Amino acid sequence: MSSRARTGTAGHTVTGDVDGDYRQLHLVASQPVDNASPVFVRQIAGKPDLFYVTYLSSDAFSNHERKTVGFLETILPVATDIIGKAAASDGAATYEIGRYLLWEANSPFDAAPYIEAAAIAGVFDAQVDLAILRLLPIAQRPN
Repeated sequence: MSSRARTGTAGHTVTGDVDGDYRQLHLVASQPVDNASPVFVRQIAGKPDLFYVTYLSSDAFSNHERKTVGFLETILPVATDIIGKAAASDGAATYEIGRYLLWEANSPFDAAPYIEAAAIAGVFDAQVDLAILRLLPIAQRPN
């Protein structure tokens, strides 16, 4: 990712190209990112809004490699602790992201991977929502 780091009211963000697409990622970590630092980004499998982010942070004496989770603006209203748990494959946290995308953001297609992962993890409410999603024709990506 060719990046540009920024700190604002919403926390630390990194912007740049990820696989040819311009992205703005919000970071879960509280450590600042050096503006000239290389940033490496990898999407978390099965969770299209979540990314593993590796970057450098420096102080007066040394550079430190930092690893955190980055996420897209689409799930910004979800608490960062829930996002961090979802990145670590917590079924209930994954469901919270899916529930937000399905019922609050009204985006069944974006919610589907999270609801499905949470249902596989055994979250009962996710299994119910997954059954509802399977009945909706808009839960499928248009061709």
